Amino acid sequence: MERLEYAQEHPERYTFTQIEQIKRLWRESPRTPGSVYGLLVWLQQNGITPLPCITRTKGPIVQISSRAIYGEERPEDSFHVPTAERLEVINRWWAQEQYHRSTGPSEQAVSIDCSPGYNSGRRVVGVDVDTDSLFDAAIGCPQFLTAPAVRGQKGVKIFFFADTSEELPAQIQYFAEDKDHPALEVFTDGKHLIIFGEHPDSTPDKRVFYQFLRGFGLPVPSYSWDWITDGVEYLVRAGGLTASEAAGKTHQNPPRPVQKSGNKTKNKRVTLASRLGLRIENVCRPDNPVLHGTTIVGAHPLHGSASGRNLSIDASRQVWYCHRCRVGGGVAEWLLVEWGLKNGYSSCSDVLMAHRERAKMLRRMKKEAAKA
Repeated sequence: MERLEYAQEHPERYTFTQIEQIKRLWRESPRTPGSVYGLLVWLQQNGITPLPCITRTKGPIVQISSRAIYGEERPEDSFHVPTAERLEVINRWWAQEQYHRSTGPSEQAVSIDCSPGYNSGRRVVGVDVDTDSLFDAAIGCPQFLTAPAVRGQKGVKIFFFADTSEELPAQIQYFAEDKDHPALEVFTDGKHLIIFGEHPDSTPDKRVFYQFLRGFGLPVPSYSWDWITDGVEYLVRAGGLTASEAAGKTHQNPPRPVQKSGNKTKNKRVTLASRLGLRIENVCRPDNPVLHGTTIVGAHPLHGSASGRNLSIDASRQVWYCHRCRVGGGVAEWLLVEWGLKNGYSSCSDVLMAHRERAKMLRRMKKEAAKA
């Protein structure tokens, strides 16, 4: 509540809308759940598969390590790599509903990995403020007001989805006077955020637990990289920080993504769906869905399924495929199929074939009209 009082006392620093957002977030979002299960349900509702971790550490449970999954002949990977085998182990772990209902932060820890393979094809960005001197600025940052915020021993962790397909810097560290310990980290790959459990620095005399300051129970927002960059620049200015990437380059502000071009990389195709911000996993929703990496498998919601697994969605490629009708496509094709199956067509292939025939006829009529 201190953040709200500060905002109300300094109205010149906040718009009315921002203050109302802070009020709503504090009023509507419950604090940290008492059990692991409550957190799990909320994360899964947001398309996030969390990592089970060992409380009072920053590491995952041994069951999802490379050695445990692959034995001595393990490939070169880590728990940040969402392989099918690792996801199967994680899903089995979270399937123990009764156990997770009865355990809390003293028994288990939970983290979120940045990899899209754990998050329904969407990349999580973590903003980790590791100093209390930036706490007020981080909580009040206008760009991140709607994002969940978690506090451990000091500072705050803020996380959200990145609404971009551009290549992003994996990690940027920002330093104040102490050049050995970053005051602020922004990471998009190869990292995870502990959001539940007992802190590694917790002691029997002074126990420290991760706690949600806001956002639990609400939808996790998605921001563009430009918007994220504006927010990070706000924190950099507030703390007078300088930045250093893993490669050793220093700069004041985070790099903005650059659209690639040339012979080696094709320009990103702009479609009507991308212009409207439509994603395949939001418009095409299988019944009883199961997540396998970035692929969602379930029953076709319109013509059904004998196996319960005849519709696949690849969130990373933004495509779907019906194994019964043996056709697929993107957002536009799915919207056509959805309309057709609701208006008398019996299969996905019939809808798309009829659409192609109509398109051919219109092109032919256009050519004939041009000749006349």
